[in-house]
Amino acid sequence: MKSFLRTWGLELGVLAALAVFVLWGIARVPFHPDEASLLFESRDLELLVSDPLSMVWRPDRRPSRELEYRLLNSPLPKYILGLGRRAAGFGPESVSVDWDWSKTWRANAADGALPSHDLLSGARTAGSLALLAAVITTYLAGRRLGGRAVGLAAGALMGLNALSLLHGRRAMAEGTLLMGVSLAVVGILLADRRPFWAGLALALAFNAKASTLALVPVAMLAAAWSSERSRSALVPALRRVAWLTVAFVGVTWILQPVLWRYPLQSLQAMWTERQELLARQVADIQAVAPDHVVAGAPQRTAVLIGNLFVAPLQFAEVGNYLAETQESVVAYQRVFGHTLLRGSVGGGVLLALTLLGMVWGWRRAKRESMAARRLMTLLFLGTALQGAALVAAIPLPIQRYALPLLPFLCLWQGMGLAGGWPRPEKRRRPAEGGVGQGREDPATRAGSRKVAFGEWDDEGGSAPGPRSDARARA
Repeated sequence: MKSFLRTWGLELGVLAALAVFVLWGIARVPFHPDEASLLFESRDLELLVSDPLSMVWRPDRRPSRELEYRLLNSPLPKYILGLGRRAAGFGPESVSVDWDWSKTWRANAADGALPSHDLLSGARTAGSLALLAAVITTYLAGRRLGGRAVGLAAGALMGLNALSLLHGRRAMAEGTLLMGVSLAVVGILLADRRPFWAGLALALAFNAKASTLALVPVAMLAAAWSSERSRSALVPALRRVAWLTVAFVGVTWILQPVLWRYPLQSLQAMWTERQELLARQVADIQAVAPDHVVAGAPQRTAVLIGNLFVAPLQFAEVGNYLAETQESVVAYQRVFGHTLLRGSVGGGVLLALTLLGMVWGWRRAKRESMAARRLMTLLFLGTALQGAALVAAIPLPIQRYALPLLPFLCLWQGMGLAGGWPRPEKRRRPAEGGVGQGREDPATRAGSRKVAFGEWDDEGGSAPGPRSDARARA
């Protein structure tokens, strides 16, 4: 027991403190009307269990609001929120009315679209638990990249980030999205050894938000590329990519019954529906605020960076119900920690840590093994491709659309905060009969370091690196 607490006590203490803070603040998050729509869509959970064929897309089927939502929105957040709703004791009949943006707040409440406190709390708890899962997996990814200190820093930064605390605790997609992306990062880092599990993690990210499809080529490269000579042959590499693909496609197929009958045509319908929605959003915003439609990659990149680091928290994307939410917004911002490190100063600190982590991470990887360089390259590629996808696909300055990048940034910030400090080495007594009669074997010295890039530390298990002592421990 003492050994367990010595090894994991700090991690458990940090996680417990973050869990208390996240769950304590659920009721203080200002309501967003999209929460009512996601709860309306969460009825798909019961259909997935009882009648999944009723969700299938057919070319001759009359369009309905439910079908449009299935084509537009990824399914996993609906199922997660549905589980929270069921755990709170609310069936599908309690969320049978969708929010109508053309009506007033009072009219929507009279129609039954405004969820009750207990219903909203149950769904938000499920989303917040997904956020806490993202904290844990970000810690694991950081520990994989740079050891215990980096993992703790990255996990804490994820749990305390103002964006994750606001958007991740709502009954919307963002908590599940952060969990999915964090799992996908861990899967990418382990894809050469666990390609099937990497495919499962990648599928969870994609089925939380379609924009994470940009991570698929990174995951395939991670599965094919191994720093170990025994795994670098063409046939084993292709086999790993195949396992990853099977897991990704299989999980996506199970979670999306809308694809079952006409997969190719329904995928085309998804693309068309999403493009039409984006065109409507752009037209609506151009009619009232033309300057808010961002054209060109440089401007979109600037807006993306601003939303991630500097811009004030965005409690609403349109101004329909600002008067009704103003009081709760003010109360939320008064709580210490809810706006931590936002603005030009705080955001500048996080941006500096991000850049510093990239520099330090790459410099240390160059001094380490090929396994270390592989991990850092994959993290760079994941960050770059996910960022490029968001810049290319989103012409609107909607803050929560930037969240797929947040786990990557927290990892870089963790390395910037903790990864640059020198770490002590452990000395081991040489075994009898060792090399040089009392001189330590170089292989033993390599294995005695507490942390190396591309390895778990001594408390964390085995290392995937190419060294013989690491393979022996594995």
